[in-house]
Amino acid sequence: MSEIAVHLDFESSADAVWKELADYGGIGAWAPGVVSCKLDGSGIGAVRSVEMPGGAVMEERLESFDDASRTLSYAIVGGPLPVNDYLATVKVSETDGGCRVDWGASFVAPEGVPADGVAGGISGAYTGMLAALKKHLGEEA
Repeated sequence: MSEIAVHLDFESSADAVWKELADYGGIGAWAPGVVSCKLDGSGIGAVRSVEMPGGAVMEERLESFDDASRTLSYAIVGGPLPVNDYLATVKVSETDGGCRVDWGASFVAPEGVPADGVAGGISGAYTGMLAALKKHLGEEA
């Protein structure tokens, strides 16, 4: 099992950042490289289909959601990413100057797929998405 962990500090309040991240179907409003996002269902079990440039679609199912702790988890259930048993967790925590977002994941790379390469790509994507969220909220990335 491979693991990924990135984080970024925000000047915005935890509530403001959580509002964006908790909108499970709204990722297209701020995430770079998202052509569209379609949400099927609501609450736990909802699946968002995130279309990327070139027509690739990533399907992600909401596995857990907790407003009180500002935490959600999702699993990749379809798409081009060569991973199995993928589970990501996003958590927003208050800090003295705003908040911190931790975004991590665990996955199993199929045989013949270099886990380090996949992890590096995903880490880069998460880092880019958090920087874009900062910009969306009016902060410097």
